[in-house]
Amino acid sequence: MTGHQCGSCSRGSNDLDELRRHSHQTGHVGFRENDGVNTSGAAEVVEDAESSGSKSGKGRIVVAAAVGLGVATALGVLAWKCMKLKAENDELAAENGELKNENGELNSLAGGLLAEVAELLTENEYLKSASGAGTTLRSYGS
Repeated sequence: MTGHQCGSCSRGSNDLDELRRHSHQTGHVGFRENDGVNTSGAAEVVEDAESSGSKSGKGRIVVAAAVGLGVATALGVLAWKCMKLKAENDELAAENGELKNENGELNSLAGGLLAEVAELLTENEYLKSASGAGTTLRSYGS
């Protein structure tokens, strides 16, 4: 894929000087960087009209309308895609917030469980000791 394209036809090149020469030779005005938008259909309409020798005002109006329609269609598709991606981004951001809340709750629960395990380990060590065992046995004997 070339880096730049003529604004009036499908001529593309990585060399800006070459596109400037093309512009001077053909009378085409402007060129742009390729941005992934396919406008080859509009360029073909322009080339067909030029090759058929159509120099009337009506032919140029039809060509301009066809190019305008192609550009409007491309912009509409890009706007729709942008809105779709923004909606998806909003959904993912909301899901991310929910997961962060759930993560915080799980961390809190894990902290509580660790405290309970530590308490049970301490109680177990006490019951294994001589003083703890004696206290436990005396409570059963009474």
